[in-house]
Amino acid sequence: MHVSSELRSLEAIYAGSDTLAHPVIQGPVSDSFVKLMGAKKTPFASTLTIGENYSRLAEHPQYLDEPLYVASFSAQEREHLKTEVRAEYQKSSWTWWMKTMTPIAMQNVRKVDAAGGTVASGTDQSSGPALQHELELLSAAGIAPLKVIQIATHNSAVFLGKADQMGSIDTGQLADLVLLSKDPTADIKNAKSIVFVMKDGQIVDESKLPLAGGKQARRFAGG
Repeated sequence: MHVSSELRSLEAIYAGSDTLAHPVIQGPVSDSFVKLMGAKKTPFASTLTIGENYSRLAEHPQYLDEPLYVASFSAQEREHLKTEVRAEYQKSSWTWWMKTMTPIAMQNVRKVDAAGGTVASGTDQSSGPALQHELELLSAAGIAPLKVIQIATHNSAVFLGKADQMGSIDTGQLADLVLLSKDPTADIKNAKSIVFVMKDGQIVDESKLPLAGGKQARRFAGG
């Protein structure tokens, strides 16, 4: 269910919705709502990145030069974002409303998580780098890195109704894994220190992927 206010979230929950597409962003959540989310454990997608994305591009477009963005977007796409789209965002009142409301949404997410609610990582975007940034925003909201990892893995599988297949490392689970060279529980930004990605038990060869940023070097070629 697509919701962004406490009122609509309550209506969705009482109507029997399985999941919510967004956190409450239109104002601070009440204590009673936090308790309800902790008790019902209705999974919701965090989607902090989509709102923060407007002011981030308007004020800090240099993030598009980070390696993951360079790989995920063509040079033409990144230039378009830095110029035309950025200019649109700078003029839009929506950009600055979202800049004001995103910190409120971050605190709402933190409160629900602390109460035992089920936060699942989601971005409302379709790029891999956006998910990495989502994890950073969850950490910035005050959620411990280890819990952020759970939000990105197990909780997201719960959101999809597939926790019996993915989201944890166990017998019978899908062999979809990411190996890192740095500890993400020390700093969630270390989740970007990827050694390899495994899909269905096979290590992905990045050099064979048709990425928008062009051919990439293979991360891992060892046995």
